[in-house]
Amino acid sequence: METSSGSRASSAEDLLTEIGNDRCMYYDLRPGETCRRPRSCFDCLNAPVPAEPSGCMISSNGWCRSMREYKQTQDFRGSGSASDDSGLVSNLRGGWFQMFPSINTTYCNATDTACTQCHELAVNASREHNFLAETMKYCSGTNGCVCIVGCESPTWSTRFNPDCQSRSPSVMPPPTKIRDLPPAVSTINQEPSKNHRTLLWLLVLVQIPFVLAWIYRRYQRRARENGERVAQPRPRRSTQLQLAGWRSMQEELIKKERERATARPSLQ
Repeated sequence: METSSGSRASSAEDLLTEIGNDRCMYYDLRPGETCRRPRSCFDCLNAPVPAEPSGCMISSNGWCRSMREYKQTQDFRGSGSASDDSGLVSNLRGGWFQMFPSINTTYCNATDTACTQCHELAVNASREHNFLAETMKYCSGTNGCVCIVGCESPTWSTRFNPDCQSRSPSVMPPPTKIRDLPPAVSTINQEPSKNHRTLLWLLVLVQIPFVLAWIYRRYQRRARENGERVAQPRPRRSTQLQLAGWRSMQEELIKKERERATARPSLQ
């Protein structure tokens, strides 16, 4: 148990060291600050970082990382048009995972048409909880500049763990590493809210036959119970009346017989 705990702590420390040595992801501390702020995508591509002479690059999810993480095979220029979405803002299909190096790429100004469309696409993708569209698409702007959906997303700042001097490596959750994300393309238009409603209606329709069958069986059982109560014979009042009449007639005959016996002449 101690070995396992020790290895986990060591792994977390190594990862924090790696992130801490990456001067691209966070700005340097300013006077009075205890936590470093994540570097914006605009500054990542457009402003030099003295501590990173080789430059920085942006991943699809909006992280500014050192060029040490850069892979030529994942350069956005080689991903084709699957991820370039300068057209309809309602297109929420996923694209390729790619990288944007600062050595030959610039980030568009906020007033550029590409960023206007990209921001609207990011808001739509976030509203639909479409992670693929929110982290694997970009828009091309003036003079070849780019605007990345992952950077324009309303949830951009939540993808960064706090980089503070007082943090504890054993309790701080490590961020997702770039190489853990698969360089795959998805063309599935995710509509979770619509799918949930469809699934709910299917469940309701499946239950209807069972409810009707239960009602029908309950009706039959009540009908049988009512029929059995009707079929049970009741004591007939006519039989009781006949018995009373027979007794009355018998008493009348006995009375008459006694009167005749009394009226006979005596032999004395």
